[in-house]
Amino acid sequence: MKYLMRPLNWAVATIFAGAMIVATFFPVQIFADKDWAPPLAMLLVAAGLLLSYLNLQHFARRWSPTTYRRVLWGIGGLIVIAQLAVALSFVDAGRADAFFVRNQAIALAQGLLNWSQYFKIYPNNVNFTLLEAGFLKVAFSLGWQTPWAGLNVLRFIWIDTGLLAGLVLLKHWRNWQPGALSYLLAWGLSVPLYAYGVFAYTDALVLPLMVDVAALLVIVRQKTGWQRWLWSMLSWLVLGLGIVMKSNMIVVWVAVVLILCVAAWQHQWSWRLVGQWLIGSMVVLVLFSGGMNRLAKVNGYQKDANTALPVTSWMAMSLNPKLDGQYNHADFTKVRLAKTAAAKKQTAQTMIKTRVTKMGARGLVVHLARKFRVFFATGDFDSFKLTTQWLQAPRWYIRHQRSWQFWLVLWTQCWYLVWLLGGIVAVLRRRQAALSLELLALATLGLTMFHVGLWEVEARYALPLLPVVLMLGIQGWSTVWLPVLTKKRLALASGVTVVGAVIVSGQLLNLSNQTHLKQTSVTRQGNGSYVLPDTLKIAVGQTQTVHLTTPIASNELELHPASKTGRVTVTIRQAGHLIKRVTGTPKKTTTVNYRQTKAGALTISITNRGPRAVTYHDVKSWYNQQTGQRFTKAQPALQYKIFLNHKRSNLSTLTTVTTLVGLLSLSLMASWWALWRHSIAK
Repeated sequence: MKYLMRPLNWAVATIFAGAMIVATFFPVQIFADKDWAPPLAMLLVAAGLLLSYLNLQHFARRWSPTTYRRVLWGIGGLIVIAQLAVALSFVDAGRADAFFVRNQAIALAQGLLNWSQYFKIYPNNVNFTLLEAGFLKVAFSLGWQTPWAGLNVLRFIWIDTGLLAGLVLLKHWRNWQPGALSYLLAWGLSVPLYAYGVFAYTDALVLPLMVDVAALLVIVRQKTGWQRWLWSMLSWLVLGLGIVMKSNMIVVWVAVVLILCVAAWQHQWSWRLVGQWLIGSMVVLVLFSGGMNRLAKVNGYQKDANTALPVTSWMAMSLNPKLDGQYNHADFTKVRLAKTAAAKKQTAQTMIKTRVTKMGARGLVVHLARKFRVFFATGDFDSFKLTTQWLQAPRWYIRHQRSWQFWLVLWTQCWYLVWLLGGIVAVLRRRQAALSLELLALATLGLTMFHVGLWEVEARYALPLLPVVLMLGIQGWSTVWLPVLTKKRLALASGVTVVGAVIVSGQLLNLSNQTHLKQTSVTRQGNGSYVLPDTLKIAVGQTQTVHLTTPIASNELELHPASKTGRVTVTIRQAGHLIKRVTGTPKKTTTVNYRQTKAGALTISITNRGPRAVTYHDVKSWYNQQTGQRFTKAQPALQYKIFLNHKRSNLSTLTTVTTLVGLLSLSLMASWWALWRHSIAK
């Protein structure tokens, strides 16, 4: 066993080490993560968090079982409260794929079986749409017209199965104290879990899948008789659901098959039990797949091979060096425009051959390294590019969202580094109950090879690895014991802490002073440009009106006209009072600056005063893009952006920087002193 798994452990350790390098020195500077702290600052903050955690772990080992249990329940309660607060405060409007899924699900829930062309192109999202439609149908039948916050709560409940599964594994690994406390803290302080809890797409569904399956297999082995069959069935259902909702989860099934074969070879599982589990899982997967196909047909969906993108199109996209293997609209369009299924496959295959030949062996290695960077470099797993528009969000977040994102990204990146390093320790210093740990390691290797080596890549595709990284990190750090503190060591540790705090504060203040903020995004409606661009025609003499609510003050409107010529009048009103009226061509009235208005309702009107019709970009939506209220008929929603231009301000303030860095430093120094007092008390 030891020699069989050693190459796997070293492979995963290498992956984690590479992830630490790219996360520290080469973070991906695209989309929302604009403001990265310097590497030295991140390393020092990560070191401070790690040492604080190790100190807490040291004391937690010495708590009585009663005290430890009460602390666990207390932290668990705080996690529930925090998740409820986020679920009820942040409601995503849906963007890109998530918009198409929600839009179609609302139509299906109301008995309308006409499918958007989007699902002919991307049939992989049909199953999740049917699942969401089922929830919505129940909600609508109960009179719940805007159930989005409720779905957030259900999403958090599902995500928290990963929390329960992790606790099961830690108990099995004989690392309950302090492992359970560590996992609760790591879970409750992981920003991506909250971000994906309010993101209405498939990612939250597969987030806990790896640890769920690992824990269920542990339980299956422990049980006998009908209980074993019950838990086996649950493991088949969880894994089958994950695969039919997101096909890349097939790597988890492959990892389970390989690990169970090793378990049988090692006499930890009987070959009969392994065979029963494998047969059962395949039967359930076939039934799931067939059942979802049948359900899709009943709900009016029909596949169109000549419209659907072939799987090779994602492989071709993954080999495009311009965006390091990420989604590329130009590649998508090139394949989509091919008329038949055969032509689409041929186009994709030609792209693959051309790119592989052009890059050569050396170029391909460089490209794969860049894909690895995209996959592993962001500890927030793209949390802040999931959505750009909200049905509901707190004003304090909207007003200071870039500052909030900076601090949250810094936190998640440093937290990520702590657990990656612990994961390296875990796989190289294995303890008891190694097979379930090896399953997590093998699934990590499989998902990495799939997206870095074969498929399109995005940071969010690595999300199922987050609970795995937390679990392995906790398991690794549980093997580390702090040395006894003498007075000399205490003075040295305190001095290093102070010097580190000064360096971090200086670097963060320097970054803050160099980053000037002059504009805040207030609200927007951006759907209608992705995959299937749409426009709204405004006839001569006709007026199109948009009613919206701004959560904070605003003073700039940006429209998205498709027409460049013509003559229109754009009018902005608040509470019946005229705020601004401008007349000109659609191009010249794209941006309208007006006097600053208070938070509240705005009415925007576009009147066509020209000799011919004009068009503006929009989307046909089954729900209000501002409130989430469902419609019984799809309504046009114009694209727009609302901004607040203000005096120049810095990314953060001196008070914020010194307060946050000071709190971390003081907590670390307090733990040093507590450790020293404990050592002399002995």
